[in-house]
Amino acid sequence: VGELADNAASGTKVSLEFPVAYTGSPIVANNAMQYGTGTLSAGSVVWVAFGKAFAAAPTVFVTNTKTVSSAVNVVTGSIVAGSFFAEGENAADTFSWFAIGSGRI
Repeated sequence: VGELADNAASGTKVSLEFPVAYTGSPIVANNAMQYGTGTLSAGSVVWVAFGKAFAAAPTVFVTNTKTVSSAVNVVTGSIVAGSFFAEGENAADTFSWFAIGSGRI
């Protein structure tokens, strides 16, 4: 409860239903999350740029919104503080993504 009060006093929006995220190594609090959608280009790839760069490379999750049989994946090693690279099986496949990492947005 003291930590929630400290976060509220610092201007961070807090709620018991949505706890503060802890990520990184060493683990750090006051992290941020961004999310959105993307569409693969003709080569079945796309660079996704975050609205605002994180302080360091975040953790990114993607899910295909059209079909379960057609996967969209984050390319290994492509996640940086400001963007990531995704690829899939079919051009024009749409996907949802979210990223959580360090730095207040």
